[in-house]
Amino acid sequence: MQKIKINRKILILFTIFVVLILGIYFLTGNKYLLSISTYPQGSNINVNNKYKSESTFSKKLSKGIYEIVVSKEGYISQTTKVELTKDENVVFSLKPANAVDQVEVSRFKNVGAYSIGDATKGEQDFLVAIDKRNGYLIKIDQGAISTIYAKPVYSFSFSYPLVALIEEANKNKIITIDLSNNKVSTLEASNSAPIVSVSLSKDAKSVYFLGNYDLKTRYSKLYKSSLSKFVPEEIFTTQANIVNYLSESFILLLEEADGLDLSKAFILSLEDYKVKHTAVCNYYKVSSSREKIAFVSSQNITLFEISSLKTTSKSFSNIESADWKNDITLFVVDKTNTEQRIYYLDTNTLSLSEPFTQEAVNKMDILFIVALDNKTLHYINSSGTLNKISLP
Repeated sequence: MQKIKINRKILILFTIFVVLILGIYFLTGNKYLLSISTYPQGSNINVNNKYKSESTFSKKLSKGIYEIVVSKEGYISQTTKVELTKDENVVFSLKPANAVDQVEVSRFKNVGAYSIGDATKGEQDFLVAIDKRNGYLIKIDQGAISTIYAKPVYSFSFSYPLVALIEEANKNKIITIDLSNNKVSTLEASNSAPIVSVSLSKDAKSVYFLGNYDLKTRYSKLYKSSLSKFVPEEIFTTQANIVNYLSESFILLLEEADGLDLSKAFILSLEDYKVKHTAVCNYYKVSSSREKIAFVSSQNITLFEISSLKTTSKSFSNIESADWKNDITLFVVDKTNTEQRIYYLDTNTLSLSEPFTQEAVNKMDILFIVALDNKTLHYINSSGTLNKISLP
């Protein structure tokens, strides 16, 4: 009798166990894992207006069709439907509401054979550049190439309509070319040779240049002169090898060095001939008004305002290229570990725009910026071709 009772208890327990297993099977056997991940972090996830989460979602759900809505303030919401018949992993990448995703690229195919070196753009819609194949000074106008000076050029300055240049083989004179009438003039400066850099004033009426350059000590002398009556006046001794006229009150001198973040820039007052600011950089960019300067290093942009002598800075991952879009906005090409990103930097607030979409970045394919003037960007792509874009 006792044995029968024990067997009955075992049977009852076994039955309960079987029922539980069957219940669990029927409850979960037809369910599948729905996993959702989103970019940017903090995105709101809404599944069938029933399940809500932030950034990520992971839950086993019954077989069926599910509507997923992902949203975040400042971004364009995305909605999709998923038919759940197996485990699913869905990834959402939201686009910023104000992101730049449409750009029209004009490729100057016939410039592909040219290797563009130093280049600058005046108020006219063309570029003056050095063809690195032969050193000639060229003009690029809507993709058409013409030669301005058919000898190797060492350095040049452009302030429309005038170009001032130094020949590679003859650094004891300055050549000026008036692009409005193609008149060529020679300014003899044997007492100041060798000349390594030249810069025209904004009104193209005077010239500043670095002469008497000593290769061993790297010292040179800064000269200035009127172009109507060329009589060089020595005004400063420096170790700079590049000069850039900013205004009647200031001039920029650069000690260019090989290697990253080793060049030194100096803002020199033309009133008392004292250095007002020093910066370490790879290169610099001057705004169109010549009121602001961006000193660009590998991971930092230092901004200098000439009128106030004020400096601010902004850090980046790995700056590939930067230039002024206008007097307030910098166009910045930054590189993370995996991708290139493009921003507008508001230099007044140091705030960044939302990055250009990856579609736009890939379409542009920027290797380095040649010139940027307001909304027109000239750049070389990874194939070595000159491109032109109208920026939003």
